This record gives sequence, C-alpha cells and structure tokens, in this order.
Amino acid sequence: MTSIASIETIQQGPALDRDILDGLFDLVDDDDDSFVRDLFESFVGSFGDARDGMRSALATGDTEAMRLHAHSLKGSSGNLGALALSDIAKELQRMGDEGDISSAGPWVDAAEEEYNRVMVAVGELLPGFEFA
Repeated sequence: MTSIASIETIQQGPALDRDILDGLFDLVDDDDDSFVRDLFESFVGSFGDARDGMRSALATGDTEAMRLHAHSLKGSSGNLGALALSDIAKELQRMGDEGDISSAGPWVDAAEEEYNRVMVAVGELLPGFEFA
C-alpha cells in the first residue's frame, strides 16, 4: 500500500468540516455550546496523549504503538470534523500497519501543525476557548 497523499495536499482543506460541526451543534440548544466545548476540551487531552505516544513510538521504532495512537487520533479528529488531521493520522496508522514507520517523523510533525490549525478554528468557532 502506498501513501494516501502528500502532507501539503491534505492540509489544503479547511481545518474543520462545517457539516460535521453543524451536526454537533444540532445536538445542543441554540444558546448553550457547552456540549461542543466539552468535546473539544476532551479532544485537547486525547490529542496530547496520541502525540506523545506517536513521538515515543518514533523514538523506539514501535510500529504497533504508532498504529494504535494514530488510530485513536484518526477517530477522535474525524468525529469532530478535523478531517485533514484525521487523514494525517490515517497515514500514520497505515505506516504502523505496514510495520515501517521510518518516514513517519514529518507526518507526526504535520499532525501537530494541523492540530494547531484546528485549535485556531475552534477558537474562532467558540470564543474564549483555550487549549494548551
């Protein structure tokens, strides 16, 4: 199996998919965005865990750990509409699946860059939202 795309191609789209976000907001009252805020706050923590796990996997060459952490990130980011981040994680998961993470470094860096882009978009969507 080969790479799904280049990092640059993946990052050309919007940081957050509007249709998915609209679906999340449809689940709450018009004047209460706390549910969506809670989802993104949880995502901040899960991203940190996934990022740290992927960096550790890179350092140790642990392809299974890369696969597991990337799989987790793929799902959580996709569910919140961060589709480019989900696609980056999908590529990292593929590398783990294939047992070769030798070229994963730039993809892990791209995941962090894309996460930052997502958080800027979340800040615009949810004024006052803070992330670390």
